[in-house]
Amino acid sequence: MYIAIAPHQYSKIMGNSSEVTDLRYRQMIVELIENFRTAYNRRDIPFLKDIFSDETLIITGKVLYPQKRANIPAAFNQTQTQYLSNLQKAFNANAYINIKFDDIAVTRHEVNPNIYGITLKQEWNASGGYHDEGWLFLMIDYEDENNPLIWVRIWQPLIDDNTGKEIHYDPEDILGLGHFPIK
Repeated sequence: MYIAIAPHQYSKIMGNSSEVTDLRYRQMIVELIENFRTAYNRRDIPFLKDIFSDETLIITGKVLYPQKRANIPAAFNQTQTQYLSNLQKAFNANAYINIKFDDIAVTRHEVNPNIYGITLKQEWNASGGYHDEGWLFLMIDYEDENNPLIWVRIWQPLIDDNTGKEIHYDPEDILGLGHFPIK
């Protein structure tokens, strides 16, 4: 089984390429996104372990009502090992998990042409009745084109766990490539 992104998403990603090298990287990004989504749906922990750097910054979000900005989730850092262990528990607890991606945006780093940021809206549905939607950001390094690595994975939920209401982010509150210093 292999899950492909929608044709309109493919066109959006490819339509923003600025040069031949960028076009080639964007084709690899489409393949990576499709493989990434397929890995979650197939419960492919070995693929995910290979694609995440051992030192990946993994941030998951949960709304805790910080004092100043009541609608911005607090962040929880996890190591690659912790994240994959928790993911394996979710896989084991559910007969099926269905991941969908939408609103995919790809950004190339201005200084390092091997670094790309992918921001997308993710919807997670599991057989146990769990449903989650949010913004997912991935920073991918293509220094080794045959073995791209995810260095950053950030989840920002769209639904408040406590109230069930939608969280409205200002555009600058959605974390992305510009939020990380890269040389």
